[in-house]
Amino acid sequence: EKKNQDEDLLFEGYLTILEEHRRKCEAEHNYAEAELVIKRMEELRKEQGEKRIEVLKSKHMAEKMELDKGHMLEFNNVSLKWDKKMNDYLLITAEKERIQAANHAKQMEEMIEKLEKSLPKAPKPSSQLLNLRKIQETYVKQ
Repeated sequence: EKKNQDEDLLFEGYLTILEEHRRKCEAEHNYAEAELVIKRMEELRKEQGEKRIEVLKSKHMAEKMELDKGHMLEFNNVSLKWDKKMNDYLLITAEKERIQAANHAKQMEEMIEKLEKSLPKAPKPSSQLLNLRKIQETYVKQ
């Protein structure tokens, strides 16, 4: 930045010298020389403008690269945090699934035990079957 300011001061000083030379030439009625000085000043201004544009482009590219670098670092940090959260989530859900499966197996076992206890061990004949057996016995006695 300071280098550019120093160059700008030198450039302005050089233009001032050329301007004084142009005035001197015009005062001496040396218009051809004054015209050459004017053309040289225009060329120098054009070159200086192009140089400034190049400097600005280079600064812009450096800033853009720095921003891109910062963006990539931030993106990588976010990605790492996200991956860690996803891994933690997967571990927690796997553990919860394991616990839930164990609870379901235990509940199923308890339900089977309860059903086995509540059902009679020997089957009871139905009332219709008992009635048919009575009829059969009466026929056998006759």
